[in-house]
Amino acid sequence: MFGNRIPKGTKFPDNIRLIFFNRFLTEITGKNCILLGDNTNECFINFSISGIIAGIIYSREVLQMKKMILGAVPLLAALCAFPLFAQQASRSTGIIIDHYATRAFVTGIIPRADLDTIVHAGIRTPSAGNRQPWYFTIVQDLNLAKKIVPQTEDGNVIIVISAAGDGKTNTREIIDCALATQSIYLAAQALGYGSRIYTGPIANVNTTLKNDLGFPAERNAVAAVWVGRVSADVVSGASPRKAADETVTFK
Repeated sequence: MFGNRIPKGTKFPDNIRLIFFNRFLTEITGKNCILLGDNTNECFINFSISGIIAGIIYSREVLQMKKMILGAVPLLAALCAFPLFAQQASRSTGIIIDHYATRAFVTGIIPRADLDTIVHAGIRTPSAGNRQPWYFTIVQDLNLAKKIVPQTEDGNVIIVISAAGDGKTNTREIIDCALATQSIYLAAQALGYGSRIYTGPIANVNTTLKNDLGFPAERNAVAAVWVGRVSADVVSGASPRKAADETVTFK
């Protein structure tokens, strides 16, 4: 049935057009497969059987290839996405490491959507026992803001973080509010604003401004964050930090 060449004069029925892929079948079966035979029906049948076998083998190869491709898709997707994740991670840690306590604020209104995002960072802060003891008061009124931080510029806001307790002995609430304060401080800088944390004015807030801020008697301020637009140069006056070997110990 198989040989090296098709004999001259071999004829096939006119209504059957056969295309014989010699190289393809040779690679599939491992033999030099050429259709032979004097009987056209026999030739056609032999060719059909060879074609079916080759088709089955080919189908299996295609199926395996598809499985390999589909299996590789998640890996390829992960590899493609990794630079984006790395970039995002780098940006996040950069904000934490490169933050600065802003001194040079300028006038300019902060959109409500940005204020919502900044405060939402405080809301999402972890807390002891998930008690979430904090309250956030966004002071947009310039006259009231200046009573807390006299240098406040028009359009800046003062975000006061408060909790139930005297603000002195309620340690757990104070620590939770401190974490929320830092979240707000960093979120503002992540959005391109300046921010600065204040605790100095808190005693005055709790003594004279609780009514103005709408605090109930049992609640007291813990910290405040000044948020606003900044000038072009915001870091030249930044204070240096201690070196890691002065403050970090591994055991």
